[in-house]
Amino acid sequence: MAVSTDYTYRPFINNDNSSTDKKQVKDGSVLGKDDFLKLMITQLRHQNPLEPMDNTEYISQMASFSALEQMSNLNTSFEKMAALWSDYLIPQMQWQQAAQVLGKTVTYQNPSTEEGAPGFLTGMVDSVLARDGQIFFIINDTEISMDSVTQIWAQSDPSLELLEDIRDQVKDFLGNMEMTEDEAHG
Repeated sequence: MAVSTDYTYRPFINNDNSSTDKKQVKDGSVLGKDDFLKLMITQLRHQNPLEPMDNTEYISQMASFSALEQMSNLNTSFEKMAALWSDYLIPQMQWQQAAQVLGKTVTYQNPSTEEGAPGFLTGMVDSVLARDGQIFFIINDTEISMDSVTQIWAQSDPSLELLEDIRDQVKDFLGNMEMTEDEAHG
């Protein structure tokens, strides 16, 4: 008995504005809960009235059907959770990670294929762009794929430099205020 059923998958969030559906086609080698129920009903219809099905057999088949239905429901839940992760949560996490790179200096693969061009370039991330499910950094008015970035440089904190300057000035001031022994004994 060959069974061919179409299952339509609709993503939780569509990254593009098209309404394309991903289709999964079930081949005839796998029986689903509907097939199992049809088989059991057919078995009950065509049983010998003089020798009806044993109650334990019937209960065993019902338990099998119940287990199959629960596994099917669990599978559906996993598919919905996977769709949620891939369509919403992962892109949001990537967007947050990309936003943290704003204003930082990065090293990236040179998009130029000219002979003699350096393999890697370094520049500051001016902005972040999301397009067609991809994240791009805008560096020197050039779109660089997030996948092309090989290194992110830590920013130097100007307030730390200012603190070090103040500390050095205080040390110099205190050093100048110390009286020599000649001055103290006067």
